[in-house]
Amino acid sequence: MKDPLATFLRHLAVEKNASPHTLRSYRSDLEQFERFRESRGAGPVAAVDVRLVRAWLADLAAVRALDPVSVARKLAALRSWLRFLARRGVIQRNPALDVRGPRLARKLVSFLPIDETAELLKSRGAMLKSRGATPLELPRHSTGGVAHD
Repeated sequence: MKDPLATFLRHLAVEKNASPHTLRSYRSDLEQFERFRESRGAGPVAAVDVRLVRAWLADLAAVRALDPVSVARKLAALRSWLRFLARRGVIQRNPALDVRGPRLARKLVSFLPIDETAELLKSRGAMLKSRGATPLELPRHSTGGVAHD
C-alpha cells in the first residue's frame, strides 16, 4: 500500500460515507500520530507497537495537556486506522487493541431545584388560564413517578 493514511481516508469517505468533519478530524489525529512516530524513529507503520501507542497517549495527556475526551477520540481514530491496516495485511496485528483509553469523567444529571419545581407547579394555574387547557407534563420515567408501565 503506497500511502496507508490516504487509502484509509478514501475508504472512510467512499465506503463508510464519513462526514467531512469526521474525515478532517481523523486526518488531523492520524497525521499527528504519524509525526510522533517519525519523531521517535519508529520506522514504517508496520513497526507500530503497543509501547509506541502508549507513548503517544502519554505525550498527548502529559506534554500537550489534552482533555481525556480528546485523547480518547484520537485513540479511537488510531484504532480504526490500524484495524483497517490489519485487515488489509499491511500490519500483522492491531497493537492499539491492547491499549486502554483514558478514564472519562461521568457527568451527573442535573435536576430542577425544589424551589424552582414548586414555582413551576404554582405557575401551572396561570398557564392553564392563559393557554386554555394545556397541562403541565413531566417526563414520567425521568422523575421517578412511574417505576414501570
